[in-house]
Amino acid sequence: MVANITMREFAGYKPPYEMPVFPIVTGLEVVLFVVLGLLCGAIAPRFLSLLAASKKRFSTLPLPLPVQLALGGLAVGIISIWWPEVWGNGYEVVNSLLHEPWTWGALLTVLLMKIVATAATAGSGAVGGIFFTPTLFVGAVLGCLYGLAVYAIWPDSIPPRPSPTRWSAWAHSSRPPRMRRSWRSS
Repeated sequence: MVANITMREFAGYKPPYEMPVFPIVTGLEVVLFVVLGLLCGAIAPRFLSLLAASKKRFSTLPLPLPVQLALGGLAVGIISIWWPEVWGNGYEVVNSLLHEPWTWGALLTVLLMKIVATAATAGSGAVGGIFFTPTLFVGAVLGCLYGLAVYAIWPDSIPPRPSPTRWSAWAHSSRPPRMRRSWRSS
């Protein structure tokens, strides 16, 4: 609590995610958001299983831990040469997803590369968070992909047409429920 107050008062704290106003959701959209939540709930255990499998695979390598860490870092470094969006905490990418529409191809590519980079990092034994930023990143991308699919299937039935506010709604709604409070702009 003291650290939070200190940051807000003296360091010019600003939330890591710049949230636009969340649009009013009614009618069919409510059902679609529920489906999104169910899909994310079904996918989350697979993500955790992938991370566990990566850890298991790295643990079978007959290499000392520093070399395993170096291999994980090398994998992330190689991925980052072509897709720098996967490196680091992902704040910039998630903020971009909240304010600008992305193409299917870009979303799918960055999603796949972030999952591979996270698996390489976690599997190699690197110290760092798995829950907060990779989960938010993956959830935001999945939400955007889902939003694109919804608008592709029902282009005119859900007003208004895709807009930055709508993109943010899909991206915002697909991350873990306990994280919703951390995304508030207040």
